[in-house]
Amino acid sequence: MGARCRNCGQETTLAIHLDDDRLLKCAQCAGFQFVGPVGNVAELYTEEYYNGAEYINYALGGSVYRRNFLRKLRLVQSQTPELPLTDMRVLEIGSATGDFLRVLEQSGVQGILGVEASEYSRKCAQERGFEVIDPFATDYFARVKDFGPNIICAWDVWEHLEQPGDVFSALIGQNPGIQVVALSTVNSGALVPRLRGKKWRQFHPPTHLNYPTRKSFELYFQGLGFKVVANEGFGYYRPLADYLSIALKTETLNSFPWLFKIPFYLNLFDIQMVLARPL
Repeated sequence: MGARCRNCGQETTLAIHLDDDRLLKCAQCAGFQFVGPVGNVAELYTEEYYNGAEYINYALGGSVYRRNFLRKLRLVQSQTPELPLTDMRVLEIGSATGDFLRVLEQSGVQGILGVEASEYSRKCAQERGFEVIDPFATDYFARVKDFGPNIICAWDVWEHLEQPGDVFSALIGQNPGIQVVALSTVNSGALVPRLRGKKWRQFHPPTHLNYPTRKSFELYFQGLGFKVVANEGFGYYRPLADYLSIALKTETLNSFPWLFKIPFYLNLFDIQMVLARPL
């Protein structure tokens, strides 16, 4: 069927993927999207999401997750050598409970604004002293424009949004000072997802709705007058407890907090780190 791809933003042909009429694959970028029932996405990211649903115990593993945020900030810096930390005005889409905002603050970034749909997550970040706004608020775009970002970051967010291309296009269109867009998300074109199909570890709608490829972002940013300046497989440090959860119950793992302090690095090249700058 003819439609617009949510990943690359192109008018294209979308075909049923993996014999599932809820999954539609783009003929141009080969990314696919979930079109089944979603419900209230914001309500998916409650306290349970961080404690047993998606993460075993997000708070206990905080020091390990921080490693990933520091690496992401260094990659942004590597693509913006003309922009010192003190001059950065970072808008983070999907700031969750504020861990990356804390990394920015501790690194010397003074211009910081978070965006988070989940009321639970937003309140957690606000209680930590950060300004985090609701993307569904009537004054959302006005507050972003008043802030005047020059960097947009979105870590592991694209796959969660119902219309990710529209979200970023609107922000870029209304904020001409944007110098770089940095995001991490799944890469459905990598070897592992192509081999695993629906058994791929990143395939779990309705929390993950979009499954872009590298080609998706080449086409998407080209349409915005941007160029992808970096796209690489990005591995993650996760607490050892996360991996042991396959065999051990959450209650057992929580009784051994030190298991959440041991970092374990894994890169299956099915997560892509994308940085784009204006042409």
